[in-house]
Amino acid sequence: MKRALLVAVLVAFLTGGYSFAQTEFQPSVSSTAKIADEGTTVTRRDVLNFTGVEITCTDDAGNERTNCALDTGLATGTSGTIPKFGSSNTLVDSIVTESGTTATVAGSVNTTGGVDVQGAAGITLSNDETITNAVDGTVKVLGILSVRDSSDLNATGGGVAHIGSSDTDYLALDPNEIQSMTGGAAGELHINTHGGGTNVHSVTDGVFSVNTSDLYVEALGDIGAGTTDPDGKFHIWAGSSGGSPSGDFIVEDDAYVNLTLSSPSDKTGRIDFGDVLSNNAGRIEYHHSADRMDFDAGATHTLSITSAG
Repeated sequence: MKRALLVAVLVAFLTGGYSFAQTEFQPSVSSTAKIADEGTTVTRRDVLNFTGVEITCTDDAGNERTNCALDTGLATGTSGTIPKFGSSNTLVDSIVTESGTTATVAGSVNTTGGVDVQGAAGITLSNDETITNAVDGTVKVLGILSVRDSSDLNATGGGVAHIGSSDTDYLALDPNEIQSMTGGAAGELHINTHGGGTNVHSVTDGVFSVNTSDLYVEALGDIGAGTTDPDGKFHIWAGSSGGSPSGDFIVEDDAYVNLTLSSPSDKTGRIDFGDVLSNNAGRIEYHHSADRMDFDAGATHTLSITSAG
């Protein structure tokens, strides 16, 4: 009778008829049971409830180890994928994978702090992705933005590219104009070579200048060469004559004034005077090959002066 009872208990114990607590996380350990009447001990693998349980690992000599691996027999997941807790006691695949020295996120990365990229690799956009500020749609670079190799820096979408030190002082570029802004208003635009040898200057009232006064074009179209205050349509100024010249074409100097018409020795040099009736109603012409000066009036030759007088 006792032997039959022992067999029944062993069968129930080994086949799972004996009840133990279970959770989602179920590593297998060895548990023992002892039948007091017979003094017999049997061992089977059972489920351990980890609630409030501390697990330690020891070696064969009984020394506690600082690291150990626990084989639950229930490990699942994708190789190379970093796991995450799907619930308080369940591990599932995350969207982060790792291969060698490369980590890949299959989705978006949101951060409440900064992103620090170290090393020479930098940030690479493999396809047609963009970098966008979700607040105002802008991307701000604190420092130097470099475009190297044969790449271009493109600003598309009909917007304006701003380059400057503040929101009020900047250079604005769009498909139709280049504009300098100073203090929030249109300012002066300077175009210089790297060494500063050339200065193209434009200001808000429509004046255009090269190196301040070397070439100066007023808003009304008067041109000054050497002056920022032309007295005629084209005023060549090398110094003040002391007077107030006027005319469409003015040559002014504080010393001798020289106007030269130069042509080859077998050609002529001339000045024509025209009107609505004739393009050359009057003419002064010099023939280099004949050493002769001709004067025309009313579109008719009237006087010649030769080198012999």
